[in-house]
Amino acid sequence: MVDIMTPRERVIAALENRQPDRVPRDLGGTFVSGINIVAYKNLIRYLELDEQATILRERIRLARISETVLQKFKIDTRIVLPGIDYDVGKPTGDGTYIDSYGIVRTLTDEAGHWAIKDATKAVISLPLCTIS
Repeated sequence: MVDIMTPRERVIAALENRQPDRVPRDLGGTFVSGINIVAYKNLIRYLELDEQATILRERIRLARISETVLQKFKIDTRIVLPGIDYDVGKPTGDGTYIDSYGIVRTLTDEAGHWAIKDATKAVISLPLCTIS
């Protein structure tokens, strides 16, 4: 039988194709293993936690998962973010965001559906959307 491992030992063992004490768990260690803000709000309400849900990445409406939740589910990974910004840009104050390319976006619903706007801030359709 394998001794109880730390989360780090467990993840490294799995990556090195060695037998960990259990399968490592990941929730939010990467953007693809994260949780949408709506689902996260439902989760913390279900768990009856006294905390506010916050956004980690606005473009994909990804929640910042609290250490309380990570520990409750015995999650082995933690997200590490480099100092680069590849999100929706800066808020303009009128509910839209503008990125470094000058693209203006607006959130159409809390779940994370974005629309792109033109210079007059009218929603435009994207050329690739009409391809069938």
